[in-house]
Amino acid sequence: LTPGDLAENMLTSQSITPTQEMIAMMRERLGLDRPLWEQYGTWLWRLLHGDGGLSYHLGMPVFTALLARLPVTGMLAVAALFWAVLGGTLLGLLMTHLRGRIGEIVIRCMTQVFLAMPAFLTAILLILVYGVWLHLFPTSGAASPLGYVLPSFALALVTLAMAAQLLDSQLRTAL
Repeated sequence: LTPGDLAENMLTSQSITPTQEMIAMMRERLGLDRPLWEQYGTWLWRLLHGDGGLSYHLGMPVFTALLARLPVTGMLAVAALFWAVLGGTLLGLLMTHLRGRIGEIVIRCMTQVFLAMPAFLTAILLILVYGVWLHLFPTSGAASPLGYVLPSFALALVTLAMAAQLLDSQLRTAL
């Protein structure tokens, strides 16, 4: 459904000027000459049998590519959970402690902003401020532990805000 012809793009990316016959052969080899419902059914059948297909971009099986990236994804998730628990607990306790003061209002407004902003926008702002302008963190990659700070923090902010508000609410009820 994307613009262009996958078969033609694949042949062109190999520095080949494809003929219509070459494109037709490639479309047949990829199964793109069949109706869309049949292509989808074939893909779904293979997926249910453990075959995720081939990544045309990477030139390897999809599941192999996913497995290769799993450790980085896991580290990112663990780091995000760390920020969410630590930050949510601290802000929740602080909101309860500052009840009725300006500090509580500031933290409550902050958590509302965190809840309202999408993670991708938060990530862009964090990269701009702490990566580009202040040069405190790398802007991409996971070569060092510092490479996990900005993306994990961006992922954690929504959960952090919910945890802070929930903890504050529960402590107010209990006290």
